Amino acid sequence: MLDKFTRSWELTKQSWAVLRAEKGLVLFPILSSITSLAIVASFAVPIALAIDWSKFEQDGKHGAQIFQGWHYPVLFVLYVLTYFITTFFNAGLIACVNERLEGRDTNVGFGLKAAAGRIPQIFGWSVLNATVGVVIQMIADRLGWVGQMILRFIGMAWAIATFFVVPVLVLEGVGPIDAVKRSVSVLKKNWGEAGITTLGFSAVATLAGVLWAIVTMGPAIALMMAMRSPVPLFAGIAAFILGGMVLSVVVSTMQVIVRAALYRFAATGAVAAGFDESQFRSAFAPKKK
Repeated sequence: MLDKFTRSWELTKQSWAVLRAEKGLVLFPILSSITSLAIVASFAVPIALAIDWSKFEQDGKHGAQIFQGWHYPVLFVLYVLTYFITTFFNAGLIACVNERLEGRDTNVGFGLKAAAGRIPQIFGWSVLNATVGVVIQMIADRLGWVGQMILRFIGMAWAIATFFVVPVLVLEGVGPIDAVKRSVSVLKKNWGEAGITTLGFSAVATLAGVLWAIVTMGPAIALMMAMRSPVPLFAGIAAFILGGMVLSVVVSTMQVIVRAALYRFAATGAVAAGFDESQFRSAFAPKKK
């Protein structure tokens, strides 16, 4: 466990160095989040207004059946749009990261242009990913707790198989099916039939979040008790939420940076400046016999 955290910390520092050199990279997850929230809201508000909530109150089971009748098509369209937005901005980020790792200057405009050049591939991948997501959800809904177990294992297998799909789409320009095949091939070639151990950014982010909570909420609670006023507590909560949003953006950006660097290493054997080859080779655990 300690080895995993140490490796994660090293990868975090290496990706942070890239982000410091190109601070504009954080704009990609910010734009992605804003656009995704707008899309979700554009679905949620009309649906909430269209549903006859009185039927749920009078007969919850009947109301649920009415909702079940059309929620899968709506879910599919929502998945396609959100996957498209997320993949589009991740594609732009990966294009910029690749330029930076090649030693060339880059900017947000370059990334957006690169992503726009891959719109057919991104849309195809979004449709494929949404199809898999809806099918998994249908299985989970029909099989109850068994479906939830299936959902977990299928979701994990799909996440592993598609780990490098977006870098492949951006850097090789192939279609979604070929991108999945290429992702699986790269994984097998470099790490065997691998089980991703996790790059551990979640552990680093959790530790950072706990420290931030202590820094913001500790003094806020102390001041609240001393002043006998809730104002410091509200200020502390606001600071904690704002810091959490910033942390989320930074961590998600660094995750994409590492994924792009890993793919360069896996596909070409080239280790980008500032990254350690031994960390890359140990980022994945070989399948246990």
